[in-house]
Amino acid sequence: MSTNHVRWTVTNTARQGILGLSSFAWILLVPALAGAQELYDLPYGPEPQQKLDLCLPSTPTLAPAVVMIHGGGWSGGTKESFRPWCKLFASKGIVAVTVSYQLADGSRIGAWPAQLNDVEEAGAWLSEHASQYNVDPGKICAFGNSAGGHIALMLGSGEPTTRRKFKPACIVDNWGVVDLTYPPPVSGALRKLIPDVSDADRSLGAKALSPLNGVGADFPPVFVAQGTLDQLVPPAQSEALVQNLKANKVPYELVEFQGGHEMVGLEADEKSAILELEIAFVRRSGRRLMTVRQ
Repeated sequence: MSTNHVRWTVTNTARQGILGLSSFAWILLVPALAGAQELYDLPYGPEPQQKLDLCLPSTPTLAPAVVMIHGGGWSGGTKESFRPWCKLFASKGIVAVTVSYQLADGSRIGAWPAQLNDVEEAGAWLSEHASQYNVDPGKICAFGNSAGGHIALMLGSGEPTTRRKFKPACIVDNWGVVDLTYPPPVSGALRKLIPDVSDADRSLGAKALSPLNGVGADFPPVFVAQGTLDQLVPPAQSEALVQNLKANKVPYELVEFQGGHEMVGLEADEKSAILELEIAFVRRSGRRLMTVRQ
């Protein structure tokens, strides 16, 4: 895949209404294939939170796949919020799973990297079941919004080891945080992600948790979507990521839209246009997948 830098500005001429991730009626405007099969609450591990929803295309042919990671500041959100996206991707011929993971609650159990470890387990589970669900094992991508985008990007750092069980073939990063060292509102979430340490140690931890610092030549191709009016995750975050991707010659696509976090302010057709680009990106991305199971 060649580098494709798209500065595509979506303008909203009608309103700046609140049409965030919770409004899914716009998804119906995206042309879809026949219906999809849906399997809910499949366990991908032994822990109570390790459940996923699986959406399968109606045609039993080898297909790319996405592991969908919900947002919510690492401490909230549910896999169910991604079900409309899961169904849509399946209707477009892509196997999709939306994942529950350990939420950060200020306890040691909920501390990072619990979130990353759970999503890695989910990705490894999908790889292991690739033949059962007609998944192309070389085209399993990660897809995340906001905090989920951060986790998706963290999956791209380094090679699989006994602690890195899954590495995606590509990453869709929707307005994700890439530098956790910048000022609030992220600093509040960091107290839950990195509990029971001094502020100095937490600052060091924030640097280690920043995917901006993990980009290398072997990083997977990345699709970046960023709102120019986003006040929660400002455009400077995605701009810094793109600069690192360019410096390391990592294939990427960047779409900028005139809206806020979670596409607030965009019309339904504008959201659909962005999602169509992301679906096309997943379809044409691929690399040899590497997974390691203990």
